[in-house]
Amino acid sequence: MTKNIEKNNPILFRDNNVTVLDEARDMFIDVLNEYVNQHPEFKDEIVELKKVTEEAYLNRKVQYLILNRAAYLNDVIQNSVAFTLDGYQSDNTSSSQLYYLKHSKRFAFNE
Repeated sequence: MTKNIEKNNPILFRDNNVTVLDEARDMFIDVLNEYVNQHPEFKDEIVELKKVTEEAYLNRKVQYLILNRAAYLNDVIQNSVAFTLDGYQSDNTSSSQLYYLKHSKRFAFNE
């Protein structure tokens, strides 16, 4: 369940690109903090640089989220078109058929 929440929630979204991006941002912020500790006279410039870094980080994270969603949507559309035109679904996805059993007045799945 938590995997599904992380996949669908843009705040909790994680994939390899976002993980590397998080690590890079954290390392860069650590370097900026060390620099500010050594040179306190540049504190205002470092604060501004941190803001710009955070904006760039969020923009890149949104790009990765959109690319992930577009790839998923592309797969869904491709499978739908293949199923519609060829009458079958690709091998990597499972297919279920829903049947209505009239005599028992219920639905049944056939996988």
